[in-house]
Amino acid sequence: MSSSFGNKLRKKLNSLGDTASKDSVQTLSNWIGFSRKHAPITATVLAKNLQDSKNNSKRQWMYWRLIHQVLVNENGNASKWEKLAQLRFALGEALQPAMKILGNAMPDQLETCLEEWEDKNVFGGPSLISQIRRLYQNRNNLATSINKPSTTKNSITADISNITSSTAKALESSSEPSGTSARSTIELNEKEKIAATHAGDASLEHITNDDDTVYQGPDNSDEDVATEKVKQEESQKKSKSSMIEKVSTKSPSPQKRYSFLNQQVDYDFESKGIPSGKVESREFLDPCKAITTLQIARDVRTNTALEISTALTNLPADVLTACQDLNSGKLDELDIATTNEFSIRIPSSLIDMDIDEESSSLNMFQDIVQRQQKAREKLIYLLLKSRCKFGSMEAARAFYEVDTLTQKVEKRKELLSDALELEGLDTSEIATGNSNSKKHDHEDLPPLTWYEPDESNKKPKVS
Repeated sequence: MSSSFGNKLRKKLNSLGDTASKDSVQTLSNWIGFSRKHAPITATVLAKNLQDSKNNSKRQWMYWRLIHQVLVNENGNASKWEKLAQLRFALGEALQPAMKILGNAMPDQLETCLEEWEDKNVFGGPSLISQIRRLYQNRNNLATSINKPSTTKNSITADISNITSSTAKALESSSEPSGTSARSTIELNEKEKIAATHAGDASLEHITNDDDTVYQGPDNSDEDVATEKVKQEESQKKSKSSMIEKVSTKSPSPQKRYSFLNQQVDYDFESKGIPSGKVESREFLDPCKAITTLQIARDVRTNTALEISTALTNLPADVLTACQDLNSGKLDELDIATTNEFSIRIPSSLIDMDIDEESSSLNMFQDIVQRQQKAREKLIYLLLKSRCKFGSMEAARAFYEVDTLTQKVEKRKELLSDALELEGLDTSEIATGNSNSKKHDHEDLPPLTWYEPDESNKKPKVS
């Protein structure tokens, strides 16, 4: 049964032209949704046909249109949307290996589809769409990474320079206070390593100079040698402690965040040039949802960005300069001696690093931070537009107007009762009803301390 369904789906796919109409694509997507119990086979067949159309851009885009239609089908119907969840998830899992094979052959129009998938949350969470978006953003590197040759030392140093720039951009975008303390620690470690390097160079020079001299015999006693060693250790400790003091004084302190809770703040809304307008509370939902959803993916990648930043900042200055020269083209290649020296001094974690994977992770981290920033800017815009007025004043005014309306109704009721008595009608039943209704009267609510009603809206005093 499974193989027959797969063959049936292949025939329907082959019957579609490269420029199939929207109605044809919609009809086939509806049939696929109706046959959702064959979700694994559907995902496999669609992914295979997508891979086979790598060299035919029109055919590939037709398959992307079909996949997009399958993923967004019935998004307005909650019950049907839930039934198609398994099909969408299976299709998302099958798309990842296909996208790796397609590489830079993927069309640019796919960006619009990815945004709609994310807005509609077609995969039921941020992890799957984040992986798909990451593959799409890194599509130019996927084609070359399949048959990639072994990395040489020169390419390692050049790639280190590239990832340095991307790491700096990602960390600048995040601008978290924790990054400040991390950078100060990094600067301290770097200066300690430089001091140790200089001390090592000095000891090497001392050894080479001593090789040219002739041994003079046991004129220097062991006590003199011991005292010299003690003096050298004390001087090194003093220099290191002074260096730590300098670093601690120069390191910037983390930004303090002040809370304005229960404090009156004067703010000039008009200075921002945003016209005032009515903003519904539901308009704040979309940007808030985007911030919280993306925060999960951001937390996963924050540690990676900080670890790479720490490793790169600990690089010696001459190694980093050589990397930049190789990247800019000022230096064609390093000689063997320099390459061997750098390979010893560069941490093994950087040498063994997968440059493409880490660069893609940093780019994804930067993209998440930028999208969160846009969502926060949207929230600020809505706050300025609303002037922080969400209908509380109108609700408070209505709260005080209820008593006035109640008294008017009671007065009108008395007039009607008097008129009925003048007409000779018995109003005792109405009075009995009033006495019974008083049992269910609610207690007066306390006044609102933050709202001062007008004299006309204040609760009238009852004597």
